[in-house]
Amino acid sequence: SSSFSATSSALEASTAAYDHDVDRRSKWLCSVAEHFLVGLIYEERGDANDHKEAWHHYNRLLSLARTKLDHRHPYICSLLERRGAVLFSQRKLQCSMLSYTACLHVLEHQQSNGSNVFNQADLARVLYAVARVLHDKEEYHDALGMYNRALSCQREVSINSTRPSLDVITTLCNISRVHHLSGDLDAALSANKE
Repeated sequence: SSSFSATSSALEASTAAYDHDVDRRSKWLCSVAEHFLVGLIYEERGDANDHKEAWHHYNRLLSLARTKLDHRHPYICSLLERRGAVLFSQRKLQCSMLSYTACLHVLEHQQSNGSNVFNQADLARVLYAVARVLHDKEEYHDALGMYNRALSCQREVSINSTRPSLDVITTLCNISRVHHLSGDLDAALSANKE
């Protein structure tokens, strides 16, 4: 009788925990649908007001995610990247930079812990985005360093290809532009030739 009671109590406790977990996951998925997916739709439309709406939705979900998840969770990284892109489109370069660098720190943390959630292509994309912001902020020295890091990752990703990827070509073009703007014409010519 006491064994049945203990088993029954354990079953009730595990059922309650399961119901709580299902409820928590359901609420999270509803928030993702309400904010992340809607934010992506607004972002894709490309209008200035749509970018404001996308930013609003990404911020709402980011606030929720930061209370429910670790600050270095992959979801946080994805939200920071999307928010950085929207802010860049709005030409809010300093805010975009903050969002992208926070994203980069999360991504690097995930990779340093052996997580396989993000790969070299993800790292290359974020490094390139940071470099683009620095480039537009006219911080050429820092932009060049980030472009070179992005280029290294992009080359690693396209190592099995017989032709350079469009990402590699785009990054080399921007490296050439930065060298040209910095007055280093030989380096600009070299990047263009490559």
